[in-house]
Amino acid sequence: MRSLYDVHDGGPERDRKTVEQFASQWHAADWKRAEEHWSSLVGEVLRAKDMELFPPAQALRRAEAVILDLLAVALPQSRSRCPVCARCR
Repeated sequence: MRSLYDVHDGGPERDRKTVEQFASQWHAADWKRAEEHWSSLVGEVLRAKDMELFPPAQALRRAEAVILDLLAVALPQSRSRCPVCARCR
């Protein structure tokens, strides 16, 4: 799995923006916690039954893309919050 830093540094502008918002808006710039929650979210998607249809590397990239798409939609909504944080409280 790519780290949040790798997604930020190696991805397109949209992904960089999404990662920055994920870390700053939902995790108060706590990149370590954001990284843990990124890993958790990607892992949840990877465990979906549909991901078994793909080779492992492709499933991983698809899971990362799904989470990035989800975050790009959810982050601009000021009332939304990190789903992992929401479960922990």
